[in-house]
Amino acid sequence: TLNTRNTDEDIQKDLIEFVKSIHFDKGKGYLWIHNRSNIMLAHGMNPSLQGRNLTNLKDAKGKLFFRQLTEKSQLRDGGFVEYYWPSPGRKDPQLKLSYAKQFIPYNWIIGTEVSIGEVKHDKLADIKELISTFRYTMGLEKQNYFWINDLNHKIIVHPFNPESIGQDNSDRQDTN
Repeated sequence: TLNTRNTDEDIQKDLIEFVKSIHFDKGKGYLWIHNRSNIMLAHGMNPSLQGRNLTNLKDAKGKLFFRQLTEKSQLRDGGFVEYYWPSPGRKDPQLKLSYAKQFIPYNWIIGTEVSIGEVKHDKLADIKELISTFRYTMGLEKQNYFWINDLNHKIIVHPFNPESIGQDNSDRQDTN
Protein backbone atom coordinates (compact mmCIF):
# COMPACT_ATOMS: atom_id res chain seq x y z
CA THR A 1 0.00 0.00 0.00
CA LEU A 2 1.09 3.54 -0.65
CA ASN A 3 1.89 5.67 2.37
CA THR A 4 0.94 9.30 2.87
CA ARG A 5 4.44 10.82 2.97
CA ASN A 6 4.74 13.84 0.71
CA THR A 7 8.23 13.94 -0.78
CA ASP A 8 8.71 12.97 -4.41
CA GLU A 9 11.45 10.56 -3.39
CA ASP A 10 9.12 8.75 -0.98
CA ILE A 11 6.33 8.60 -3.55
CA GLN A 12 8.71 7.22 -6.18
CA LYS A 13 9.97 4.53 -3.78
CA ASP A 14 6.39 3.53 -2.98
CA LEU A 15 5.41 3.42 -6.65
CA ILE A 16 8.44 1.28 -7.50
CA GLU A 17 7.58 -1.20 -4.74
CA PHE A 18 3.95 -1.23 -5.85
CA VAL A 19 4.85 -1.91 -9.50
CA LYS A 20 7.22 -4.73 -8.50
CA SER A 21 4.37 -6.37 -6.57
CA ILE A 22 1.88 -6.42 -9.46
CA HIS A 23 1.41 -9.80 -11.11
CA PHE A 24 -1.44 -10.88 -13.35
CA ASP A 25 -2.38 -13.54 -15.91
CA LYS A 26 -1.90 -16.42 -13.47
CA GLY A 27 1.41 -14.98 -12.27
CA LYS A 28 2.96 -14.77 -15.75
CA GLY A 29 2.24 -11.07 -16.26
CA TYR A 30 4.21 -8.28 -14.63
CA LEU A 31 5.27 -4.65 -15.01
CA TRP A 32 8.61 -2.91 -15.03
CA ILE A 33 9.88 0.66 -14.84
CA HIS A 34 12.93 2.01 -16.60
CA ASN A 35 14.04 5.58 -17.21
CA ARG A 36 14.84 7.38 -20.46
CA SER A 37 18.48 6.34 -20.10
CA ASN A 38 17.29 2.70 -20.13
CA ILE A 39 18.27 2.10 -16.50
CA MET A 40 15.95 -0.55 -15.03
CA LEU A 41 14.38 0.85 -11.87
CA ALA A 42 11.95 -1.96 -11.05
CA HIS A 43 11.18 -5.35 -12.58
CA GLY A 44 8.31 -7.49 -11.37
CA MET A 45 9.78 -10.78 -12.58
CA ASN A 46 13.57 -10.40 -12.67
CA PRO A 47 14.95 -8.17 -9.90
CA SER A 48 18.53 -8.87 -11.07
CA LEU A 49 17.87 -6.40 -13.92
CA GLN A 50 17.30 -3.53 -11.49
CA GLY A 51 19.99 -0.88 -11.69
CA ARG A 52 21.32 -2.18 -15.02
CA ASN A 53 21.67 -0.04 -18.12
CA LEU A 54 19.80 -1.92 -20.85
CA THR A 55 20.60 0.44 -23.74
CA ASN A 56 22.78 -2.14 -25.49
CA LEU A 57 20.77 -5.22 -24.51
CA LYS A 58 20.10 -7.28 -27.63
CA ASP A 59 17.53 -9.99 -28.17
CA ALA A 60 18.38 -13.37 -29.75
CA LYS A 61 18.28 -11.80 -33.22
CA GLY A 62 20.39 -8.75 -32.39
CA LYS A 63 17.57 -6.23 -31.90
CA LEU A 64 18.28 -3.42 -29.41
CA PHE A 65 14.74 -3.74 -28.09
CA PHE A 66 15.02 -1.52 -25.00
CA ARG A 67 16.08 1.40 -27.18
CA GLN A 68 13.00 0.77 -29.30
CA LEU A 69 10.76 0.50 -26.23
CA THR A 70 12.05 3.84 -24.97
CA GLU A 71 11.42 5.44 -28.39
CA LYS A 72 7.92 3.94 -28.73
CA SER A 73 7.00 4.95 -25.17
CA GLN A 74 7.25 8.59 -26.21
CA LEU A 75 4.33 8.23 -28.63
CA ARG A 76 1.01 9.62 -27.42
CA ASP A 77 -0.42 6.17 -26.72
CA GLY A 78 2.89 4.40 -26.05
CA GLY A 79 4.00 1.63 -28.34
CA PHE A 80 4.68 -2.05 -28.95
CA VAL A 81 7.93 -3.85 -29.77
CA GLU A 82 8.39 -7.51 -30.76
CA TYR A 83 11.59 -9.31 -29.81
CA TYR A 84 12.95 -12.76 -28.91
CA TRP A 85 13.77 -13.46 -25.27
CA PRO A 86 13.58 -16.54 -23.00
CA SER A 87 10.50 -16.87 -20.82
CA PRO A 88 11.06 -17.48 -17.11
CA GLY A 89 12.19 -21.07 -16.61
CA ARG A 90 13.19 -21.52 -20.27
CA LYS A 91 16.48 -21.10 -22.08
CA ASP A 92 15.27 -20.90 -25.68
CA PRO A 93 14.14 -17.46 -26.90
CA GLN A 94 10.41 -16.94 -27.35
CA LEU A 95 8.66 -14.30 -29.44
CA LYS A 96 7.60 -11.56 -27.03
CA LEU A 97 5.46 -8.49 -27.43
CA SER A 98 6.10 -5.60 -25.06
CA TYR A 99 4.16 -2.42 -24.54
CA ALA A 100 5.74 0.68 -23.01
CA LYS A 101 4.34 4.10 -22.15
CA GLN A 102 6.02 7.06 -20.58
CA PHE A 103 4.99 8.19 -17.10
CA ILE A 104 5.66 11.89 -17.45
CA PRO A 105 5.68 12.99 -13.78
CA TYR A 106 8.93 11.08 -13.15
CA ASN A 107 10.29 10.61 -16.69
CA TRP A 108 9.78 6.89 -16.29
CA ILE A 109 8.74 4.29 -18.82
CA ILE A 110 6.35 1.64 -17.58
CA GLY A 111 6.15 -1.55 -19.58
CA THR A 112 4.81 -5.07 -19.72
CA GLU A 113 5.25 -8.06 -22.01
CA VAL A 114 3.58 -11.25 -23.12
CA SER A 115 4.97 -14.37 -24.74
CA ILE A 116 3.16 -14.77 -28.07
CA GLY A 117 3.56 -18.56 -27.91
CA GLU A 118 1.96 -18.73 -24.46
CA VAL A 119 -0.93 -16.54 -25.57
CA LYS A 120 -1.50 -18.76 -28.62
CA HIS A 121 -1.32 -21.89 -26.46
CA ASP A 122 -3.78 -20.50 -23.91
CA LYS A 123 -6.23 -19.29 -26.56
CA LEU A 124 -6.02 -22.57 -28.47
CA ALA A 125 -6.90 -24.42 -25.25
CA ASP A 126 -9.90 -22.12 -24.75
CA ILE A 127 -11.07 -22.72 -28.33
CA LYS A 128 -10.69 -26.49 -28.01
CA GLU A 129 -12.74 -26.46 -24.83
CA LEU A 130 -15.45 -24.36 -26.46
CA ILE A 131 -15.65 -26.57 -29.57
CA SER A 132 -15.99 -29.67 -27.41
CA THR A 133 -19.27 -28.24 -26.06
CA PHE A 134 -20.87 -27.77 -29.50
CA ARG A 135 -23.79 -30.08 -30.31
CA TYR A 136 -26.20 -30.34 -33.23
CA THR A 137 -29.18 -32.44 -34.23
CA MET A 138 -30.20 -33.74 -37.62
CA GLY A 139 -33.89 -34.48 -37.90
CA LEU A 140 -35.16 -36.73 -35.13
CA GLU A 141 -31.82 -38.41 -34.55
CA LYS A 142 -29.81 -38.15 -31.38
CA GLN A 143 -27.66 -35.15 -30.61
CA ASN A 144 -24.36 -35.16 -32.51
CA TYR A 145 -21.02 -33.53 -31.76
CA PHE A 146 -17.91 -32.20 -33.45
CA TRP A 147 -14.34 -33.42 -33.20
CA ILE A 148 -11.27 -32.02 -34.91
CA ASN A 149 -8.39 -33.75 -36.68
CA ASP A 150 -5.24 -32.01 -37.85
CA LEU A 151 -3.93 -32.42 -41.41
CA ASN A 152 -2.06 -35.57 -40.33
CA HIS A 153 -5.30 -37.21 -39.13
CA LYS A 154 -4.42 -36.83 -35.46
CA ILE A 155 -7.34 -36.03 -33.18
CA ILE A 156 -7.07 -32.60 -31.59
CA VAL A 157 -10.51 -32.32 -29.94
CA HIS A 158 -12.95 -35.08 -29.08
CA PRO A 159 -15.61 -34.28 -26.46
CA PHE A 160 -16.57 -37.90 -25.60
CA ASN A 161 -13.29 -39.71 -26.17
CA PRO A 162 -10.49 -37.57 -24.65
CA GLU A 163 -8.11 -40.54 -24.54
CA SER A 164 -8.10 -40.50 -28.36
CA ILE A 165 -6.55 -37.01 -28.48
CA GLY A 166 -3.20 -37.21 -30.28
CA GLN A 167 -4.01 -40.56 -31.88
CA ASP A 168 -4.04 -41.19 -35.63
CA ASN A 169 -7.62 -41.21 -36.89
CA SER A 170 -6.91 -42.14 -40.54
CA ASP A 171 -7.89 -45.80 -40.21
CA ARG A 172 -11.17 -45.32 -38.35
CA GLN A 173 -14.43 -46.33 -40.03
CA ASP A 174 -17.81 -44.71 -39.56
CA THR A 175 -19.97 -47.21 -37.67
CA ASN A 176 -23.27 -45.62 -38.77
